[in-house]
Amino acid sequence: MVLSSNTTRTKPMRTLLVGLVLLTVACRRPSTQFSAMLIPVNQPDDYTRYLKAGDELVAVGSDPAWSLTVNPSQGVLLFKPRHGDSSVVSLSENQISRTADSTNGAFGYQSLDGRIKVLFRPDSCTDKLSGQRYDYHVDVVSQGKNVVGCGVSLRQLALLQASWVLTGIEGDSVATNGAARTIPRLEISLTQGRVTGTTG
Repeated sequence: MVLSSNTTRTKPMRTLLVGLVLLTVACRRPSTQFSAMLIPVNQPDDYTRYLKAGDELVAVGSDPAWSLTVNPSQGVLLFKPRHGDSSVVSLSENQISRTADSTNGAFGYQSLDGRIKVLFRPDSCTDKLSGQRYDYHVDVVSQGKNVVGCGVSLRQLALLQASWVLTGIEGDSVATNGAARTIPRLEISLTQGRVTGTTG
């Protein structure tokens, strides 16, 4: 009987000790490793300046550092290596040819004088320096030197920049109920970094 009595007393003590340990662990400060997991390491790139300039394609590389933009509104392809001269090529048909591969979605540009050749291949790509993820692997051959990096097409982003008006929900059209109520709308301005709207 004594053994049974001691066992009965030991169980609540064990339960209390286990509870105190769990409470202590739960209340202690979170580790810096855990808090670092909650903060995104790489913020997405801000493409505002490229959109303002009218660039549709952007590519970057980090070993060695370089950048490339394709701007149809200005009609130029601009390749900037960190060291060396920049290459500016007109997008006109007598200066550059555009290539496309319908089987894998790759596309590129090649200057007719052979100064530059660019290939965008659709595949997830991470910039080594920034850790930023992109939609394309990009190969550039400029003046006989080959560099690789990552790229993105801003064409789809540019399509978002507009005023969007709600016209229907699940097949039913949305109508205003008098002058006091307006149709819900959303205005997206990527060049100004602003989104505004009204619920109607």
